[in-house]
Amino acid sequence: MKQFFFYFLILIGISLKCQNLVLTQSFNQPTVGDTNLVYPMDTSGFSSAMPIGLIGNNITWDFTNLNAKPNILETAYISPVTVTNSASFSGCNLVEKQGGLYTFLKSSITPTTQTELLGLTSSTLSFNFTNSAIAAKYPMAFGTSISDNFSGTFVFSLNGTCSGTLTSNADGYGTIKLPNNLTLTNVLRVKSIQTLNLSAALITGLPPTQVGTIKQTYYNYFHASQKFAILSINYTRISLITSQTPTVTALVTGNSKSIVVGLTNHIMDENGLNFYPNPSKGILNIEIKNNPSKNNSMFIYDITGKIVKQLSFENSSTSLENINLKDLNPGVYFLKLKLGEKILSKKIILE
Repeated sequence: MKQFFFYFLILIGISLKCQNLVLTQSFNQPTVGDTNLVYPMDTSGFSSAMPIGLIGNNITWDFTNLNAKPNILETAYISPVTVTNSASFSGCNLVEKQGGLYTFLKSSITPTTQTELLGLTSSTLSFNFTNSAIAAKYPMAFGTSISDNFSGTFVFSLNGTCSGTLTSNADGYGTIKLPNNLTLTNVLRVKSIQTLNLSAALITGLPPTQVGTIKQTYYNYFHASQKFAILSINYTRISLITSQTPTVTALVTGNSKSIVVGLTNHIMDENGLNFYPNPSKGILNIEIKNNPSKNNSMFIYDITGKIVKQLSFENSSTSLENINLKDLNPGVYFLKLKLGEKILSKKIILE
């Protein structure tokens, strides 16, 4: 039960935009087919607390002491029709999939433009919020706050009811410093707190009693260049009647489009290209600099010369493409990148 709420509030990050460029639902909300890739971050470089207590305008948050771990975490947004139990969540039109955890969402434009949290399931638990939680309202900028009560039922080792509150406050605006000398301005910080109380009848025939509380505090940092948060910090505290000591966990993740893993893997060649990690365990990052072409394509060949994957993408002065290769078998592949009239090749190894 420690992990299932790690991503419970991740959708808080889907609707927000910085002060001068307020994001809209059409731009920022994930849609079917979207993928969010993040790196878990090592916080041991901080001798004292991270600067999450800084709020207000013109703030500078310094996270340069974070260090990205090489394993990548993937969140996919899929259609409800592909999930067998989605019909149990009335109005669901988007499902967030993180490993074996499915979060059921409802996006609407009337009477207000918002995203509701309907529930979540895994192989061991289920939460169904018959009174859904408003997780995001549009637009949201510095100084905006939302709060909502929600309730429903849960199935875990016990069956019972649950109720709680979800609040979000865009409480900070300024500059963020990330590892490898990356500084971003016009960053919006949103603090979200979700508290969920669990109740169940411990003995048949007796009235329900409170059996646990789950509290999550999220700090999400947003930049106009990204649909998802560039940095997320989540503290989770789980108190259960079966344990005298609460379980407290922390998870810090950085958006793969903003966070660089390992300087040794991050060296541009003479063509302004970088492929990393190579060997790859399923996600290959391709960084391109100084490419004026807007018409770019990529082909991946197996050792027999057969094209096994291809895609097209536009480019700015600097771009980072995350290529998902998890559907390919381990082995040696050859990547051909066509940037306008320029054609470049690279051998990649998939572990």
